Amino acid sequence: MTRKKSASGIGPIMLVAIAYGISALYGFVVANIVGVIAAILILVVFFLLIKLIKRRNRLRELEGYEQFLLDKYKNSSVVERILNSEYWVGQTTRQLEDSLGIPDGIDRQILKTKETWKYGKIRKGQFQLRINIENEKVVGWKDKST
Repeated sequence: MTRKKSASGIGPIMLVAIAYGISALYGFVVANIVGVIAAILILVVFFLLIKLIKRRNRLRELEGYEQFLLDKYKNSSVVERILNSEYWVGQTTRQLEDSLGIPDGIDRQILKTKETWKYGKIRKGQFQLRINIENEKVVGWKDKST
């Protein structure tokens, strides 16, 4: 029979190596504290600049989208409601899609004049919001969040 060798000596060696690494890192940070603080500040400023640039680009996209909707619907109150992700009785399916996006599911009834657009899937067969549509216009809804 062969005897298995024990690896119990590796554990203490690893602990000593980790402790030495932490000690060396601490010594480096203490010796170079000004440089470390400067590097951290540079990184913070860098990430804040990236965030500001992304926000400015999103606002520009929103302004372009708002103009696109104004050209499409020729009605500033409709565009404002769409940008606020609202839905209302009498809203067309195009306006609803611009407001809430493509639905997670659609149930169509016979003759395709009645539909139920479903948003916010909770689990199979359950949705947060169901909007009833007849002849391509919103006629009502059922919202489980309220």
